[in-house]
Amino acid sequence: MGSQVKDNKPLVERFETFCLDPSLVTKQANLVHFPPGFQPIPCKPLFFDLALNHVAFPPLEDKLEQKTKSG
Repeated sequence: MGSQVKDNKPLVERFETFCLDPSLVTKQANLVHFPPGFQPIPCKPLFFDLALNHVAFPPLEDKLEQKTKSG
């Protein structure tokens, strides 16, 4: 059969081996590390604009001329 659990690793770290763990049927089962450890993430998401080369923008020369006349 299987062996008894000798270390205090959570279940998620010992999927490779079969061990009889009577604590898994209790209310205090050791399944994962909780709370999980912090991981650094970037403060702003990174966006890659793949459609920029395929978009035709409207001409803005008439808008620029209006601003120079009013200024």
